[in-house]
Amino acid sequence: MSEVLSFAMSNQNILFFTAIVLFLLIAVLEGLLTLIGFGFSSFLDSLAPDFDLDTELDITESKLPALTEFFGWVNKGRVPVLMLFILFLMFFGIYGLLLQALTGMIFSQYLVAIPAFFLTLVTIRVSSVYIAKVIPKDESSAISEESFIGYSATIVIGQAKLGRPAEAKFVDVNAHTQYIMVEPVEDVVFKQGDEVLIVKKEGAIFKVTAPVESHFKDSL
Repeated sequence: MSEVLSFAMSNQNILFFTAIVLFLLIAVLEGLLTLIGFGFSSFLDSLAPDFDLDTELDITESKLPALTEFFGWVNKGRVPVLMLFILFLMFFGIYGLLLQALTGMIFSQYLVAIPAFFLTLVTIRVSSVYIAKVIPKDESSAISEESFIGYSATIVIGQAKLGRPAEAKFVDVNAHTQYIMVEPVEDVVFKQGDEVLIVKKEGAIFKVTAPVESHFKDSL
């Protein structure tokens, strides 16, 4: 046991050892806060999506949907943000130490961190699907994605075009903010800040159109 700790705490492994220590600290903290009735994971989830982008930032529209799709790819099972972070720390630390052990620490930890990072992303994508099935859910407030049809949403990231979805958000009947990928049903463009009406669901994409009042104004 002492040899394992000495190996993990060596200067060549400090990056991976720190990740595992942070994983343990956050996991213990979440457990303690849950016992006293405060879910830090739920609290973080309620905060994380509400960071609005500064419209004056010089960011091209092509980068933003790609970033959204990346996080959607990683979090295939839609698990809480905090759990994703905990999983990342755990797998990154484990993979880093395993690779260092297999290679005899002949490479720099920063070089080993590259394959460890990509292995971690793939593992999180696969494991999030199964974790989402077993983590407790509030059944009383859960709603199906099919029930999103009929809601008005606001484009928050990118521009929605045919064949190129953008991210939109709306508040559901339980006062929860929902984030979805939307694409227009017609050959139109919806920009950031535009209001759209969700009319149907096709796979992971929701088809949208301009709100009824928008059509009415255009006809006047």
